[in-house]
Amino acid sequence: MITPPQRPYRPPPPPLWTVQDLADYVVLPISTLYRLRHTGDGPRGRRLGKHVRYDEQDILGWLETRRTIPWTTPPTAPHRTDDRRGTPLWTPADLIHHLAIPLATLYKWRTTGEDPPGFKIGKHLRFDPVEIADWLHTRRDRLDRT
Repeated sequence: MITPPQRPYRPPPPPLWTVQDLADYVVLPISTLYRLRHTGDGPRGRRLGKHVRYDEQDILGWLETRRTIPWTTPPTAPHRTDDRRGTPLWTPADLIHHLAIPLATLYKWRTTGEDPPGFKIGKHLRFDPVEIADWLHTRRDRLDRT
């Protein structure tokens, strides 16, 4: 009996994001994402018939271009390789709730350059919870040295 040749295992490609997935992740209205796409300021997408789909790497690359504070040292936390759709970015309201600070303090930090790393998407400011944890860790180290 002849057995067919074994094909090498090839993992399936990562799933593409819908506009709704992206809107949920960056916590923005879909209309804002359509406007950013129309003006060329949004992430690179693919047209599949009448639908638009986004690759996760394209989204992360686009967010890097929107970063408000570049990292001078790489984050200490391991990079996530899982599907990010489960953890949306934080709004300023989410951040001040997490840090238990007034909104005015966050705005003051932004003017002095002490604010946590974030992304400017149009007129909206968003924060990655993992990067906030890294930022807090670096600030804790700085306080321990003084």
